[in-house]
Amino acid sequence: MATRRGTDNSVRFSIAGTLFGVAWANVFWSQLTVSGTPTQANLDTWLTTVSTAYKTRFNSMFPTNVLFAQAQAQLFLPGGLMLPSFVAMTGAGTSGALTGGHAGSSQVISWQTGVYWRGGKPRTYLPVGIAANQDDANNWSSTWCAAVATSANNFKNDCNAATAGEPPVRMASGDRPTSSAA
Repeated sequence: MATRRGTDNSVRFSIAGTLFGVAWANVFWSQLTVSGTPTQANLDTWLTTVSTAYKTRFNSMFPTNVLFAQAQAQLFLPGGLMLPSFVAMTGAGTSGALTGGHAGSSQVISWQTGVYWRGGKPRTYLPVGIAANQDDANNWSSTWCAAVATSANNFKNDCNAATAGEPPVRMASGDRPTSSAA
């Protein structure tokens, strides 16, 4: 039977919230560089750091209708073990109330990497965009796309710098976000 377990010392983490009461989540995978066995405190501290980085880098892109709820992580340890972590999040987007646009729309970040998975390459769907950042009903403006790509790069750099006294996380060094105007 197939499992969804990551490789040893990999971590699956997610940031979740709601938009008009409907749940959304962004899921990420990263590989930790470890020199020993990470502790619960290490993982909790690391998850707090990366969830704060996510909120810092993307919060201004979300309307006030987007609420943050939680961050979760599962660290896959050698020997088939797993260490879970949960961090409550609070707050809302800061770019004003969602007007115009559609609550089901999203801005897509495609993470460029040389690794392929079943189903394609990793992507992040930001919960919603503001209509003022669109050229038309089907296209985001190039200025907005550049701002999203900058935020994504900064988030990746924040994650790569995150430590908890023990291992820093490393998103694959060749990964870089791109944001499409279409």
